[in-house]
Amino acid sequence: MTGKLKTRAAVLLFAALNLGLLAAVIGLGFVAFLASLEIALLLGAQVIASTNDSVMRGSYALATLRNVWLLAGGALWLGIMILCINHYFKRWRARRLQRVYLAALAVEALIIGAQFLLTA
Repeated sequence: MTGKLKTRAAVLLFAALNLGLLAAVIGLGFVAFLASLEIALLLGAQVIASTNDSVMRGSYALATLRNVWLLAGGALWLGIMILCINHYFKRWRARRLQRVYLAALAVEALIIGAQFLLTA
């Protein structure tokens, strides 16, 4: 194998690795978003239960919290995913891209882990 082919194969392998990390960031990002929704509802239910207010008001408050979280968090998640995809297509050869994706995966894993710890 010549040097040029070897570097071309290495570049393609590197791009495939970055694409795999991007897919993992997008998939786990959605799971982390749902986990953060569950954490917000759990904490919101605890706050509402501690106020000794009526059950009907509490259910309306939880429904409002869920709707706002889905709307704002969904828009944020969608924006982050668009940014990650845009960043991939602009800098698919950069090593820095792997560090960014690995940092995003670590944050997502922390959110999912916190959800498991709080709901266990």
